[in-house]
Amino acid sequence: MDELLLAKIMPPQRGGMLDRPRIADRIAGTDGCKVAFLTAPAGYGKTVAMLQAAKAMDRKLAWCQLDVYDNDPVVFLRYLAASLEQALAGFGAQVLPLLGGGAAGRQRLFVTAFVRELSRHEMVPLLVALDDYHVITNSFVHQFVEDLLLHLPEHIQVMIAGRTLPPFNAYRLRDTAGLLTVGAEQLRFTDEEVQAFLPVRGPGCLSPEREALVRRLNGWPVAVTFAANMYKEGSELSLLAGEEADLHGYLAEEVLARQPAELVDFMQTISVLDVITAEACDRLLERDDSHRLLKVLHKRELLLSRLECPEEAYRYHQLLREFLLERLGEERPLWQCKAGKLALQSGELNAAVEYFRAAGDMEILCDTVREAGLRALGQGLWHTVSRWLDSLDRQRLKRDPWLRYLRATVEVYKGCLEEAEEWLDGLETSFAAQGNQGGLTESRLLQARIWRCRGLFSQSLELLEQVVDQIPPEQRAQRFDLPLEKSLILLVLGRLQEAEAVLLEAFASARSSGNNYLMAHLLEGLGNIYYMQGEYPKALHQYQQGASLLPERVLPGYYAQDSIASIYQDWGELEKALEYAKRNIAIKENLGLAEALPSAYLQLAGLHTDRQEWQLAEQCHEKANRLLQEHNGEHFFRALNLVFWGLSLDLQGRLSEARLKTEAALAIAEPQAGLALAVCRAVGATVFVQTGSMAKGKEMLAAAIEALTEIGFNKGLAHACAFQSWLCAVEGEVAEAEAYAQRALALAARIQCQQLFLTHYEMLQPVLEIGLTSGTEVTFVQRILVRKGEQALSLLTRLAGHNDPEVRLRVIAPLAEIRGDQAIALITGLTGDAAAAVSQPARLAARRLGIPAVPGASYAELPAVLLQVNMLGGFKVLLQGVELGKTGWRTAKTQDLLAYLIHKGEPVDRERIQEDLWPDMDAENAANIFHVTLHRLRKLLSKAGCPDILCYSGKRYSLRPDSVCRDTQRFEELAATGLRKETSPEEREACLEQAVALYRGDYLTALDYCWLLHSREKLKRLYAEIRMSLARHYLELSSYGQAITHLQIVAEEDPFAEETHALLMKAYAGQGSRTAAIRQYQKAEAILQKELGLRPSTQLHDLYRNLMQ
Repeated sequence: MDELLLAKIMPPQRGGMLDRPRIADRIAGTDGCKVAFLTAPAGYGKTVAMLQAAKAMDRKLAWCQLDVYDNDPVVFLRYLAASLEQALAGFGAQVLPLLGGGAAGRQRLFVTAFVRELSRHEMVPLLVALDDYHVITNSFVHQFVEDLLLHLPEHIQVMIAGRTLPPFNAYRLRDTAGLLTVGAEQLRFTDEEVQAFLPVRGPGCLSPEREALVRRLNGWPVAVTFAANMYKEGSELSLLAGEEADLHGYLAEEVLARQPAELVDFMQTISVLDVITAEACDRLLERDDSHRLLKVLHKRELLLSRLECPEEAYRYHQLLREFLLERLGEERPLWQCKAGKLALQSGELNAAVEYFRAAGDMEILCDTVREAGLRALGQGLWHTVSRWLDSLDRQRLKRDPWLRYLRATVEVYKGCLEEAEEWLDGLETSFAAQGNQGGLTESRLLQARIWRCRGLFSQSLELLEQVVDQIPPEQRAQRFDLPLEKSLILLVLGRLQEAEAVLLEAFASARSSGNNYLMAHLLEGLGNIYYMQGEYPKALHQYQQGASLLPERVLPGYYAQDSIASIYQDWGELEKALEYAKRNIAIKENLGLAEALPSAYLQLAGLHTDRQEWQLAEQCHEKANRLLQEHNGEHFFRALNLVFWGLSLDLQGRLSEARLKTEAALAIAEPQAGLALAVCRAVGATVFVQTGSMAKGKEMLAAAIEALTEIGFNKGLAHACAFQSWLCAVEGEVAEAEAYAQRALALAARIQCQQLFLTHYEMLQPVLEIGLTSGTEVTFVQRILVRKGEQALSLLTRLAGHNDPEVRLRVIAPLAEIRGDQAIALITGLTGDAAAAVSQPARLAARRLGIPAVPGASYAELPAVLLQVNMLGGFKVLLQGVELGKTGWRTAKTQDLLAYLIHKGEPVDRERIQEDLWPDMDAENAANIFHVTLHRLRKLLSKAGCPDILCYSGKRYSLRPDSVCRDTQRFEELAATGLRKETSPEEREACLEQAVALYRGDYLTALDYCWLLHSREKLKRLYAEIRMSLARHYLELSSYGQAITHLQIVAEEDPFAEETHALLMKAYAGQGSRTAAIRQYQKAEAILQKELGLRPSTQLHDLYRNLMQ
């Protein structure tokens, strides 16, 4: 066999090929597709992809390497026959004799001959590969191949690779033979694949050098291959001059040499443009036919990627762009300057800056950065401004006051206050010498901000108010930074109501102008204020509203994530809080927000403390402290970090260390006064008490309570009152202990701050006992005891023997949820209680739990539940099987009032009901409407035959406890049983599947009240936890389809949860669909990058790499 024939029909041997199972599996694993087209520009690895797919398919391979000579039909048919003969011994007996008569007019004859001969070898699965099909222009060859594809025998598959799609009828092929198309985007390496193929040296795989190279390669297979091969040989992690020269030679030969001169010139010149549009090209080149040329480039797949935007816009592959720019030579800066000037004329300042930076024109660059930088800062894009400023030398920056101002502002955002002050020094004098009032104003505003960070709150506020008065009202109304800065100063001073008023006024102005960006910032600020005031549902509502106003649906500021995590932490939802806190830190680190990182690490430290992860908590406190010390950062957070560090040490029993941290915190906080000092006193008092300073601790708590009451920081006030109650109880001051306990419980219950009592349960158990004995916030206390489980049984056992039947009644509900032998024994004992008010609820609980009745007793005489209530999804009430209000509720508020009373599950006073159901109405009107609504509800219940179900006692309203059965109760009971470790796998599956079936939608989904958010979120998370538990269960059973069903629903609700993506990848891999598993990883990667600017975790990345291998 001669060398030419061998080169044509033998598969090429590609040494050092990068294994890409994702592509091979996509081609090989598509059932029902007998034809695959691989279409992409030069260097996209089409040949390699076909070779790897052939290997994965485990078929005989007939390879045909095409060239321009194959446009002769006889030559083409002869080589195709030779290729098939190489794979199928004896092929060609019918075909070869026909070639002597030529091909003209005999196309159908040849198709028939080839199909017949292929059919003779039906026992040999065969793959036919035609490479470089773009060289074929002959119509006979095209028609022959298309007809052959339409009549392929069942055991034959065909792959065709080329730079353009073959001119076939794709619809006919798709219907008849099944057609798979693989384009440039599918062939492009993902960032993770590039990372996997570049060998790792030293610890970690995400060094800045690797990341920069990955971005530059942009997934172009030929460039990745150059880089990987070079790196294996020991070179540095970049494209060296020799390797880049080889790549440029490849581009010159494979891309430019094949194009007409006009097109090459056009390609080179427009390479100065970052985003390529026909309009931009026409303006740059002063022509009017760029649209035509761009169509040619795109059609020929010349490494021009179409961007996702309404207009037709493109971008070169980065390495091709570098190559084309290099070929421009000395003309390059001239064209870049022209592009910059055109961008300036169009008002595209960001683009103009980038063009002038590339051209190296420093004078015009400074002018542009000055104008564009101020605009970018107004949009919060300080990191972009920082990059622009880095391209200017220090002396040039110092000479220009506005550039100095920009540099100082960027340093503040970075948290580098000393650097900022250095740039700010003398700036006012420079602006004053120029008579520049705008510059004076901005430099003073920045000074006020720095003073606030230094803890000089009063001076900062005074300067801020002076400067704001000098700004014209129309300009003031368009700036979010002014009200936010003022509100932040007022917040740390403890003047929360004033801070709220500032933001509400600014928000009203922004809403009237329809400025969504401004409103989003202000809503975030309001959310932070409401968090401090203990209005948690209201705070979350503000955050959600703010995020919904922006296209990226992510809050624009720095501290909202801290507050969101804190809210879930206080609710005792530590997993959710931890998820927010970790994501928050990752975002801030990714954006370089050093100013905001200490607060984020402080938040995470508190979570680790609550989880008793002491080492992790200490590491986070140390990181926060180091960041604050390095940059001489905000004194407010320095004090808070130290005092909560002391609290963590105190909980570990490291009392002397805790005392040192607490004293250091107080030393920083005392000059600041305001919120920081009040919090440090409230948190640090217990450390003083436990280190022997009882009187000092009590004094600190008293001062904290007074200050926090005035400030209105309800969470801190609940903390201080709870520990003051404990201290009074220790000293035997019973009345004082009870008063402080009742106040603490009322405050904590209002914000559902359960974690305070969960973390400090041993110390604060007397406070919870007072709650049950005095009837203060009983439901809240019961929830905490249920969370503590068996640890709470000693307290409940003691109270089950209390003299007051009301107290004995209050232990039944938590015992029924805790269960276990001891709890069941206590409930059984209470079924025989002398007081019917105790025995009857105990017997109801026993019947529900399946506890046998005691000898001589029966459950038969117990009253039936009157109302069956569905609250998961829509609100529906059934009375003995008949839907209440089916003919229509008199008003929507009548239905809402009933739903509210069922939701609360405990007596509620009128003022609280009015505040929750009519939050925007004045007290007098709300009272009138409440009484009308209450009358309508009573009338409805009386008409339905249950007039006594609505109770009024002690100026509070409620529903009779034994009259209502909620679907949420059954849902939570099933979940509790199914999620319990000791539950058998069979029972777990049954209970959890029943729970899933009960969840018909989110809790009271049709109602829109802030007070619903906590329960709605809690039940939604429980639903997700149930589905995740079922998914793990089915994975263990290798029931991959059922696992995937549950996981897909969870992933749709929370696309950022990496564990869900990981389990989906494992499930797909278990099914044998590695392609689907890899696609799931890519989906996770895209979501995290697009929405949060983050990379997948190391664990998810490692799982992906294992699948790749």
